Amino acid sequence: RTHPWTPTHSFYASMCGFVIDTTIPLLPCGTKRFVLTPLGVKFLMEHAPDLVPDISKASIRDRSKADGMAKALLVWQVLYFCFSAVARVAQSLPMSLLEVSTLAHSFCTVLTYVVWWRKPVNIQEPTAIEGERATELAALLLMMSDARRFWMAGIFCMWCERELSYVDILCDRTEI
Repeated sequence: RTHPWTPTHSFYASMCGFVIDTTIPLLPCGTKRFVLTPLGVKFLMEHAPDLVPDISKASIRDRSKADGMAKALLVWQVLYFCFSAVARVAQSLPMSLLEVSTLAHSFCTVLTYVVWWRKPVNIQEPTAIEGERATELAALLLMMSDARRFWMAGIFCMWCERELSYVDILCDRTEI
C-alpha cells in the first residue's frame, strides 16, 4: 500500500464509505450495490487486502463536506459560550438551569470534536470496489450476513440484528 491506514480511514470505513458494486443483481430486488460494514472491511482486509482501494487521506478529506475551518468555527462558538458562562459565574451573576445544562453539553461537545477532528462529514459518494472478484466476494458476504426481516401485524417491517453483519443491503424494502 502506498497510503497508510489512518484514523481518518477508520472513520470513513465505519460510516459505510466502502461499497461493493457487482455486475449482476444478487438479490430479487435487483440490488447491485452492497455497503460494507466495519466488520466487512475488516474481513476484506484479512482475506482479500488487494481489493481494498488504496485511497489517500486527502482523497477522503476531498469527499468530506466540512473542512477544518467549519469545524474550528463551531468549536470557537461553543468555547465562546463556555467562557461567557464561566465569566458570569465569576461575576456572581445568576445562571438559569437552561444555561447550566447547555454549559455541561458544551464541554462534552468540545471533547467530542477534539476526538472526532479527523472524521469526515457528509460523504456523498462512497468508494466502490468493483470487478469479478468483488462480485464473488459480495455473494460470499451475503451468505455470511444473515439478514432477517419481520413484519409486525402486516403494517411495518422490522429488521433485526444479525450475528454476522458484513454487508448492508441497499434496496427498496417494499419490493421484497
